Amino acid sequence: MTNSKRDISLDAVLKKLNEWRHLPAYKLETRMDVLIGLNVDEIVAAAFKDDYPDLKAKELKVISEFPLHRGEVFGDENKYSKNRSTKVDFALFSQREKRIFFVELKTNNDTITDKQKRKAVFEQLNRMKDARRKGAEQVLNGVIELVKHSQENHKYAHLIWKLLQLKCVELRKEPEFYHLNKSHPTPNCFKEFVKNLKHYRVIDFGESNEWKDTKIKCVLIFPGDIQKNGTTKSDFKWIKNDCPWVKSIQFQPKVLECYDEPLKSFLEELVTEEAGDVEPWKFGNNDN
Repeated sequence: MTNSKRDISLDAVLKKLNEWRHLPAYKLETRMDVLIGLNVDEIVAAAFKDDYPDLKAKELKVISEFPLHRGEVFGDENKYSKNRSTKVDFALFSQREKRIFFVELKTNNDTITDKQKRKAVFEQLNRMKDARRKGAEQVLNGVIELVKHSQENHKYAHLIWKLLQLKCVELRKEPEFYHLNKSHPTPNCFKEFVKNLKHYRVIDFGESNEWKDTKIKCVLIFPGDIQKNGTTKSDFKWIKNDCPWVKSIQFQPKVLECYDEPLKSFLEELVTEEAGDVEPWKFGNNDN
């Protein structure tokens, strides 16, 4: 046993991510969401500044892994899957503009440029298109349906709370024990809130809901640019041609502008070095 502590700084974490992303089964995107999520509001606000000049990053509320009800949103009628969900990497809500932005994140250009792999991306973007076409009301009603059939209501309570704060959903009736503006809720408040989500179905979209006709925008964030392996911007043209409903945002320069070191340099490496295209000895003989 040693008295020295390992370096767990952000720089050390990014170095390990950069090393491990070259391994066959490593999924960088699932580890990157928190890093991109820290500033995804700034990325989206900057990308849409011409469309929505008054859109401010600080006014966007970010929800990670936002669930889309398969039955409500995609018309799935299978009794075993219709009450399950498909996730969007990020959903950003603008109360001022009454807009919802669905964001899909890709950290490797290969998933977009490879003709076989990009089929999965195309399917994901098509699902976002379906959600966009169905509209905010059905998307949010889908969340309510997921609450009714979920075995993880304690987690859905956190999602519903965020939507309540945004006034996206409403309580059909407010139980005596629960008050939205209560500064110091009782110890049993959360337990009762979770219980009522499922058994009393207290959540309702509301006929007068101001989010009812909200428009949904679809966004794809990916490294892009020119890489050492010969990938060029022309390899990304299919996104605009086949998915005109999607706004694509490349790391260079839009995303990089939103970050400082050391994260900025890490993102730059994702642009210039495809996963698996780096010599393994570059990372030394680290056994840990």
